[in-house]
Amino acid sequence: MKVRRKSCGENDATLACRVRLRRCTASPAQTSPLCPACYLIDGDKQRPRDGVAILGGEAFLQPVGLAVLLCRLKARSVHTTVYTGYTLEALGMRPEPAVRAALELTDLLIDGPFVAALAHGGGEWRGSRNQRLIAHPSTLLSCTPGSAATP
Repeated sequence: MKVRRKSCGENDATLACRVRLRRCTASPAQTSPLCPACYLIDGDKQRPRDGVAILGGEAFLQPVGLAVLLCRLKARSVHTTVYTGYTLEALGMRPEPAVRAALELTDLLIDGPFVAALAHGGGEWRGSRNQRLIAHPSTLLSCTPGSAATP
């Protein structure tokens, strides 16, 4: 099936992930989009979505594009789940305003790197036991930019 590409702005392409974890779901050589973000949001009216999970690669390496995507999804009342290899505390220390914006638009954050030794018993949503499921992650960050509250 061919997907007609719509113009959404500068953050429409998927960039290669620089984290390079073993057993990662994203190809390190992936430099072009498999499916433009616009199509995910606007393109398939026959199959409405009640939720979208963003995973594979590292979404917070592209915080502006991530925030734009999440904003458009939330405008359509779509539940958002974001997987990240960063911890919430590390994201809270990032200075980019788009990181905070993305966290405010995230309904469920699954944070922390995948650790193969902790894979057994990870559960349905986590790859390994060290990863946390955090509902509405921005509410756990303190009011001071660049710092994270202790949950």
